[in-house]
Amino acid sequence: RLAEVRDREANLERAIAAYQEALGMIDRFFLSASVAAQLGLQEEWAGLYARAVEACHRAARPALAFAIAEGSKSRLLTTLLSRGDLPAPDVLPAELVAQERALASRLNALDAAALSRHGQAATAEEGVTRLAHLQQRQALVDQLQVVWQKMEGYGSQASDYVALRRGDRPSWEGLVRLAEALGPQTALLSLFTTGERILLFVLRAGWERPQSVEVSLAPDELRYVYLANYADEVLNRRRHLQAGRPLTHRWRGLGRPLLSPVLPYLEGVTHLVIAPESLFHLLPLHALELNGEGETLLDRYALSYIPALGLLERQWRRGPIAQGEAVVVGYTPADPTTQQGQVERQLFLGEAQSVAAQMGVKALLDQEATAERLREVLSDRTLRLVHLSCHGSFDREDPLRSGVLLADGLFTARQWMELHLRADLVTLSACETGLSGRLAGDELAGLSQALLYAGASSLLVGLWSVNAWTTASLMVDFYRRLWDKGGHKKTDKATALRQATLALRNGELLSPTEHFDPSDPYYWAPFILIGDWR
Repeated sequence: RLAEVRDREANLERAIAAYQEALGMIDRFFLSASVAAQLGLQEEWAGLYARAVEACHRAARPALAFAIAEGSKSRLLTTLLSRGDLPAPDVLPAELVAQERALASRLNALDAAALSRHGQAATAEEGVTRLAHLQQRQALVDQLQVVWQKMEGYGSQASDYVALRRGDRPSWEGLVRLAEALGPQTALLSLFTTGERILLFVLRAGWERPQSVEVSLAPDELRYVYLANYADEVLNRRRHLQAGRPLTHRWRGLGRPLLSPVLPYLEGVTHLVIAPESLFHLLPLHALELNGEGETLLDRYALSYIPALGLLERQWRRGPIAQGEAVVVGYTPADPTTQQGQVERQLFLGEAQSVAAQMGVKALLDQEATAERLREVLSDRTLRLVHLSCHGSFDREDPLRSGVLLADGLFTARQWMELHLRADLVTLSACETGLSGRLAGDELAGLSQALLYAGASSLLVGLWSVNAWTTASLMVDFYRRLWDKGGHKKTDKATALRQATLALRNGELLSPTEHFDPSDPYYWAPFILIGDWR
């Protein structure tokens, strides 16, 4: 309240100080709070982050605005991943590291179980169990606080490590270190909506401050001109065409007001990391037109997405998986006695067989593709690829109930969270697997978030119901560009996906027909790469 009063009085520096104090209080509560309480904090105080960013923007303090904006995104997921497989600095004693990891692992197990139950009513018996878990949780947090305090006594490197493990919001200094680690040819692009304006932040190695760009786009124009057209022509395409309405692709014009203003700051960049926010999570930003010639971000850069840059910092420190086996799964419930079913089986199972042959493994097909078998083949193995060619669905009412369809039913996000993966890339070649719902604030939930928590370094997922025919061609070409026959990487994942996507768009993988235009973004643009693109 004090911050808001000072804000209205245009006493911006004192307002910002009060905003920071308020956010600091939330931070102190966050770690010791249960998962339900953490989500409640994010829901209740989402507007506080927005007002703080707005005040920083008006006070011309872009570095602080950028850090606060990123600190509001996917806080719970970032915290959960922080306690995962993160290498400790050499200055820390091995015994202390082992003690901290054991405690953090137990805390994560409790929090992941609580998150998987989110939105589900509890019986009286379950309520007693949950109370016991809360008591266990508090004891673990207290013990971790003691260990972290000891660790911080070993210098700045150890303090940075503790900040990551504790799940602290990213600081400006931490974001600068991340940009330096990524190198001069990579740029970070963060989108944030304050309610009054849309802001884009760009950061690159060597910069003393981020570039902050205010977008000239009214909220109503975003929703009713661009997003409504995107929902109509892409997400609900079949209904649109059945009504006999032409395709205008008006949604792609959003790139001119939204993205083209940041292009001057991307000179010399080859890879762009995008951290969306709010409604921008739904859009294939790489397919938006930047100018009258129809040029897109994909024409200029290899791209990857991340729910929050704080999450990317954790993933980057874990390092890539250089080698490993592949697991390929193919399933469809299509009826093989009908012509339509035969075509669908040929597409879904044929894709899995083609990918498996390329990887030198045997695919799990039809009735072999069960939840039990999937758990068995994914457990205790280091994998370079997990590829699922099957149907998927997104549940808007309960995002954690989203899943992929296997022979024995839907394998949900909740079930994925129970797995312990170590996979360089998980590809969900299915419908709507890249969609996410918001649990609170900008805390996302869905298959993507569940797989990142389970241990996937990166994901290749779809934003809408994809065409199985074009998807199979894209996947095979993508893997061909990414790995040689010996399983060694020929390039990074973002570059391989860019090359394969442009080849599909340009008609190099599939030739145009009377009913198929490969340059239509409905066919070439649905798949996005999330996470560590190396």
